[in-house]
Amino acid sequence: MSAAGIVIVGGSYAGLNAAAAARAAGFTGPITLVGDEPHLPYQRPPLSKDFLKGRVESSQLPLRAPKFFDDSAIELRRGHEVVAIDRHKQEVVLAAGDSLPYAKLVLATGCRPRKLSVPGSDAAGIHCLRTLDDAQAIARECAAASRVAIVGGGFIGLEIAAALRTMGKEVVVVEAQSRLLARALPPELAAYIARRHEREGVRLVFDAQVASFPTRGGRVDAVLLADGTEIAADLVIVGIGVVPNQELAQAAGLRCDNGIVVDERAATQDQNIYAAGDCTSHPNPFAPGMTRLECVQNAIDQGRVAGTNAAGASATYAVAPWFWSDQYDLKLQGVGISTGYDRIVRRGDMEQGAFSFFYFRGERLLAVESINKPGDHMLGRKLLAAGAKLSQREVEDTGYDLKQALAQ
Repeated sequence: MSAAGIVIVGGSYAGLNAAAAARAAGFTGPITLVGDEPHLPYQRPPLSKDFLKGRVESSQLPLRAPKFFDDSAIELRRGHEVVAIDRHKQEVVLAAGDSLPYAKLVLATGCRPRKLSVPGSDAAGIHCLRTLDDAQAIARECAAASRVAIVGGGFIGLEIAAALRTMGKEVVVVEAQSRLLARALPPELAAYIARRHEREGVRLVFDAQVASFPTRGGRVDAVLLADGTEIAADLVIVGIGVVPNQELAQAAGLRCDNGIVVDERAATQDQNIYAAGDCTSHPNPFAPGMTRLECVQNAIDQGRVAGTNAAGASATYAVAPWFWSDQYDLKLQGVGISTGYDRIVRRGDMEQGAFSFFYFRGERLLAVESINKPGDHMLGRKLLAAGAKLSQREVEDTGYDLKQALAQ
């Protein structure tokens, strides 16, 4: 058995950045990164966009070349599933039966797609999109598909809808709520995005419950709704959210509550175990109470904190979360967490296709969400980091330079 060092479970953004940060922090012992996928750690955002459109090849997706792992003395174990954590022995057990000892352990297990369990949901032609293998399977079937139904009107579903529509596919988005992005964006901004999809020829169906997936010859042929409506489809993509992969931690007796519970140092209640990324529930100074974030930036930043602390340092995670979504020529960028806002102030002209929403609770700026206004987004990140004060009048006045708030 090899010497105990830092073992990281999960080979995506959080895990990779934890490994790199631990080495950068001066840790000289063994670092082992264990991932259950056979690929090098890779970019995920292109999977729902340019990869599906054939503009990005799988060879362009790796986050780091193999040389990085050799130069950093990071052992990358690809295609290995960790099935158990023995906290007493301080080792993880792999599906193959062997074990890895650890001095410090970082869990970066991510999330998995939420399943839709209705008759026919296991038929050929029905997919979720989370991994490169998922994207490759969808891309292969796109060539022959002409009618695509997307179940779920969230970011992933809408990005796929935009990509497939530009490829000439007939696209229907089926959403259980009364509008798109109900859990993510306010009605006015969501309606703006909905109108754009409709102009591009996407059919939007709201208040729709999927009853079953009729098949023909074992392959999906339609989406049947609870009200009897049948939507013809030869390819179905289900994007109804994700659930955190917390079972490994839970079985080891670690506290979990909609994710592996960690503190501002990415530490669990076990002094030798940290967790980072989509799988964690953590305190965030930009959110009320505990929160779980599903964005690349959180995985990167929290992964770095976990790796740095596993190496013996004491770092805290206190970055304003930010994200982006590309749909057609719309670039939506957001920073902060708008939960609890009591007013929205718009800056810019929605009809011109470039504007921002500033979210406030009282006099406190909570978040900024922008369409095609990258300058506002970058400024929003600085404003939130600085805790800057802004008034509604200043935001609405496009002649006022918001950078002045940083100097106050």
